[in-house]
Parts: sequence; C-alpha cells; structure tokens
Amino acid sequence: RTDSGKALPVVRGWLPGSATGARVPAAPEGEVTVTGDLQASENSRSDGVNARGGLPKGQIGMISAATLVNIVPYDVYDAWVTLPEAEE
Repeated sequence: RTDSGKALPVVRGWLPGSATGARVPAAPEGEVTVTGDLQASENSRSDGVNARGGLPKGQIGMISAATLVNIVPYDVYDAWVTLPEAEE
C-alpha cells in the first residue's frame, strides 16, 4: 500500500502448471520499490480472461478496482502495475 493507505496491485508474473495446484510465492514484506508499467483497470469490454465460474477461489479473470475492492480490506487505485520481467 502507498502512504495514502490505498493499494496499487502488482502483477509479479505467471506460474506454470494447473491453476488449482499453483503455489503463489509470498509478497515481499515491508517497504518495497516497484518499477513497472502502469495499466488501466480492465473491465468487461477489455481483454481480461473470460472465465466466469471457471477460476479457482481467490483468482480473478481481470484486474479491476471494482472487483478488488470486494476482495481486499482496503481501497485500491483504479490501475495496476505489471513488472517488465517475472520475479524469481
């Protein structure tokens, strides 16, 4: 989260394998600096994943502040960052 208390979602990369068995690495703790590309929130008219009812619990098909505000316990910016290369 930023100093304002809002969160800016960050896509850290993709995981190989099945969606149900994927182990997601923990997010870094403490203060971090992120350098990436700022993206606008996706919506039903954008190219998000069309997987209604097809994703495991906790996974979303598009990155949208309107969706995330119902999942996380804090406000989010209406944008997201994608890293230029996946983290190891």
